[in-house]
Amino acid sequence: MRIGVDLTRLREDMGGARQYMDTLFTHLHAGDTGEEYVFFCRPQNRTMVAAIAHHRLHITTHSLEIYGFLPQVDVYFAPFGLLRPRPFPKPTVVMVHDTLEQDFPDFFSQGDRRSRALNLPNSARQADWVLTISEFCRQQIHRHYRVPQARITVAPHAL
Repeated sequence: MRIGVDLTRLREDMGGARQYMDTLFTHLHAGDTGEEYVFFCRPQNRTMVAAIAHHRLHITTHSLEIYGFLPQVDVYFAPFGLLRPRPFPKPTVVMVHDTLEQDFPDFFSQGDRRSRALNLPNSARQADWVLTISEFCRQQIHRHYRVPQARITVAPHAL
């Protein structure tokens, strides 16, 4: 299976979400189940993506190229909650790490709240499957974003 992974939003200052990606793909590479990955990145984060890639996959640097790779991708994974481009004509999985902007808006800048409000609910509703980190987050995604619980899977971060 070939999995497209959107890492265009990956930044050095992401903290936990960046560590999640590093750990996830380190373990996926160690298991070597035969899947192939196509990482989509920007020129600014190509070095970070290459470190995650472990030299086993194709890396492309422009999000518009995603459409060019569609025939070669079986599943599309958006690990930072933004399903883009939309609509997406392949099976999609979106990782929603939390919905903190809903209950703790003061923790976020106005721009971050606006971005989350515009992107997270629609991406979660349009994805074929949603991953999240805990049962609590699963309930919050259902409550705040109106995603059916049957389409949300809890995949806790590894210790």
